[in-house]
Amino acid sequence: MSYWTKRRKINTSVAKQIATLNENHYDSERDGIQEFPPDILNPLPACAMDVIASDAVDCEGTDTDSLVVSSRPGISNEWLDDEIEDGNESDDNCPISSDSVDIVDQLRRWAAAASIKQDALTELLEILRPHIPELPKDARTLLNTPTTLDLLPHMQKVSGGLYYHFGISDGIVHRLQNNGSAGTIDTLSLLSLQVNIDGVPVFKSTNGQFWPILGKLDIPSFDDPFVIGLFYGETKPKDLHFLDDFVNEYQSIKENGIFFNGSTVQCKISALVCDAPARSFIKNVKGHTSYSSCERCVQSGVWNGKMTFPEVNAQKRTDVSFDELSDEDHHRGPSPMASLGIGMVSQFVLDYMHLICLGVTRRLISLWLTGPVSGIFRLRARTVSEICDSLVSLRNFMPYEFARKPRSLLEWQRWKATEFRQFLLYTGPVALLGKLPHVVYNNFMLLYVGVFILLDIHLSSSSVHVDYAEELLVMFVKHYSDLYGSDMVVFNIHNVIHLADDCRKYGSLDNISAFCFENYLGKLTKLVRKPNKPLEQVVRRILEQRQISVENRTKPVCEFVVSRNDEHHNGFMPSGVSCSYKQYKRITVNKICISIHLGNNCLVLNDNIVLVRNILVKDNEAVLVYQKFSKCSSFFTYPLESTVLEIYQVSDLTNEMFAEKLSEIHIKRKNVILPHNGLHVVFPLLHL
Repeated sequence: MSYWTKRRKINTSVAKQIATLNENHYDSERDGIQEFPPDILNPLPACAMDVIASDAVDCEGTDTDSLVVSSRPGISNEWLDDEIEDGNESDDNCPISSDSVDIVDQLRRWAAAASIKQDALTELLEILRPHIPELPKDARTLLNTPTTLDLLPHMQKVSGGLYYHFGISDGIVHRLQNNGSAGTIDTLSLLSLQVNIDGVPVFKSTNGQFWPILGKLDIPSFDDPFVIGLFYGETKPKDLHFLDDFVNEYQSIKENGIFFNGSTVQCKISALVCDAPARSFIKNVKGHTSYSSCERCVQSGVWNGKMTFPEVNAQKRTDVSFDELSDEDHHRGPSPMASLGIGMVSQFVLDYMHLICLGVTRRLISLWLTGPVSGIFRLRARTVSEICDSLVSLRNFMPYEFARKPRSLLEWQRWKATEFRQFLLYTGPVALLGKLPHVVYNNFMLLYVGVFILLDIHLSSSSVHVDYAEELLVMFVKHYSDLYGSDMVVFNIHNVIHLADDCRKYGSLDNISAFCFENYLGKLTKLVRKPNKPLEQVVRRILEQRQISVENRTKPVCEFVVSRNDEHHNGFMPSGVSCSYKQYKRITVNKICISIHLGNNCLVLNDNIVLVRNILVKDNEAVLVYQKFSKCSSFFTYPLESTVLEIYQVSDLTNEMFAEKLSEIHIKRKNVILPHNGLHVVFPLLHL
């Protein structure tokens, strides 16, 4: 019999004794007797105290995520299992009143959403309980933390590690319920799902790593992924058997659909978004350093100290040829993913976050700074310093949508993917102009324009523009080979020519990027609080969050949102506007944050590039006060006029102030406006 079973039985018997003694005491009080029986001062029998003491000593120092735990004073109880809570009679005998339900529910949601540590939450409960007696004593009771016995049936040893399967259906249903989509599901005939599989290290000092299977709905569209399955091992999975539960469940879903809100809806996988090593592992094909490693064409690589792929017109692979395993030099063997009925070539997309941002852009910067001294592309120290100063000077012009401000080029090795994206799409064309050799800058602009078109929502929807972008990217690879050498056309550089194929199928490359998945992986690893049993820790935290019931409140449809903290009193007031309007520094319109400060005040309103100078609000009506740029010209002319991409060099703000109601104007897009040679360059903001 375990310690906690003994304790529960003892507490139950003691509770009965106390109830009996209280009844006797109540009867004695009616007779004028005020004495308490001596046993009530020490309700636990001596033998029971001995049992508890001996068991507690045996349990001291054990792992808190294991079956046997310690509750002795001084031992952290953050990872204790729910078996402890089963013996807390104070929690079991304190029914939560209806008045406190909302407080308890809000506290539960806050703790789960903010990933509050359980020992900290327990301390908070101890502070609040004197004021709210209905609160439980322990965080695990509040969050309904699953016990080890709850997890064991779903935990399995496979592929050299441990795997826990949350489920595709459960993840989709939870996501729909918790985002108020119960009503919209009735209008859908199909759910579309993106899947990401990748490895992420858990600790810097060990080899332990997670391999999560993540899903994200793109029909209906959701930004946040959810966990389908989670693998943990000291190395990457030794084989693909950890995918078996995922494959089996998806095959069942294909046949039977997903039951939600009283109806059955079909679900399909639209794309698998992975980096190159993960794709080769999941597809069971040769890695990117092999001769026949290109996933889109059949060319054989050339070894020049590194594997290179100089051809740009090789025959393309097809889904049929992959299923037939026709290229023996490309395949290592069959993949379980092929049984899902998905395109093993066309639906394994080339993620531009890894391919372009962390791949090509990073390599270009590396060549400019650390390439061969004899090459014309190697920059001098003075030129590098000038580029660094130019990048740093642009920090105050970055919109709210950029989580990171421009950093010096000398820190490029520590840049994140978002910083390489920022450099390629916005700051690079300005900071590099006049600093790079002309031929090197033109080669960079070929990449810039091609990727820009494939990312722009409007341009990428036009087959003509996508074909043109493909021509530019092929030209970039050819010029790159001539400029830097054919031995530099490695796997990432070669795959640039295949990006347009994914754009034709999925639209803007942002629709199939790994940015959202990579952000979620960072949140996932933060759920690990200690080195012992990291998989169990993360599983408990995820299940706690999924058990939180979220009321589906229909959010009111607002044309704009302002905050009282952004109110001010020193802005320009047009003569025709009533003084009863309040002035604000910031307003949010359809997820676009607009401010009166430079960097967030440049918009395209009714086909005019403007700077917002003041924001006026009265009741449910907003007025934007702005100035127009009277001169707009092309910023660059190679490989095409920048005005085609709606990139302008602007000047001459009008002295006249314009004021228009928000309901009467069309905000086409928000711009990034950067200073350059006394003028300003305006770029469309591609990612919101």
